[in-house]
Amino acid sequence: MDTDLLLPTVLALPTAVTQQSAADEPREIPAFIESNSQAITLAELENENIVPTFSDLNPVIAHQTFANTVKSAAMSIFPNEKFGDIEMRVSHQTNGRIPSALHVPVNELQEWQKTKYYQRFAFAFEILSMSETINGKQCYLTIGGTRSLSNTNLFGKQAPQKFSIFIGWRASVCSNGMIHTDGLKSGISCLTSADIFENSFNLFSNYDAMTDLRNLRNLGTTSMTTEQFCGILGRFRLYSAMSDKQRKQLSLPEITLGDSLLNAATKNFVTDSDFGINGREAITCFDFLNLLNAAAKNSYIDLYAARNADCTTIAVEIQKAINHEDTPYSWFLN
Repeated sequence: MDTDLLLPTVLALPTAVTQQSAADEPREIPAFIESNSQAITLAELENENIVPTFSDLNPVIAHQTFANTVKSAAMSIFPNEKFGDIEMRVSHQTNGRIPSALHVPVNELQEWQKTKYYQRFAFAFEILSMSETINGKQCYLTIGGTRSLSNTNLFGKQAPQKFSIFIGWRASVCSNGMIHTDGLKSGISCLTSADIFENSFNLFSNYDAMTDLRNLRNLGTTSMTTEQFCGILGRFRLYSAMSDKQRKQLSLPEITLGDSLLNAATKNFVTDSDFGINGREAITCFDFLNLLNAAAKNSYIDLYAARNADCTTIAVEIQKAINHEDTPYSWFLN
């Protein structure tokens, strides 16, 4: 199947994305990932960025091909829905120059003599006609992906490249993604755009949006006091200081959240106007999830999706622990 024939047109987007909602009302979309990334347009990707090749001169799959192929798969699964524009972010720029400019001093280089590409790329787009209110917040079903060329050996012959694809609900007020593990395919190996299409198609076909929606709404039924929040964050720090042997002895789950993410989540608890404590006696586990996800937006592009899914797992399991259900995460409340 030649998926290049199915690729839809993607509009060039500014840093602060403004797009039409399902009701044709323009709204501004905050960045879905921050860290050291920057917004990029389709025109820049196509006209100002080279596409790296392997040693045998076969090109890698271009960033824009990755994004367009995933959207093409989504449009085939949801043919009657209205889609938003693709938001694209990049990081880790790699610079070069054309051969004829080899001896040109740096301060005399012309733009047409320079080359560049970005090692890391992330994108997301909303299905505007699939909007739901989750615990008082408008959310859209959102699809996206990430990749890092640092995982690809460009010095060898053409080989599969690693991609991550996700689908899940996103809060429109802050663009916090809420990815469950069932909505994530992480580190898949693809040699062609057809491989990307197939993996995307399978992920979207098997994803149960309504079950995911019910699980997120359920997080809003359980409260978490300031004392519980502080105790959980303290246990996370204790966890990070433990050896693997100590964690295994306590039968603790594997958690990827580092100190910087925990610091950001703690600050969000105090300052976030949507999900923070804000003079309330308690927050909900849904708020807790979004405090973690807001912090995860500061992860590197290639870590974003997996950490976001980890945040969802933590919020769900902490809710079980608060409700005295059996879970290895009960240790974080003791």
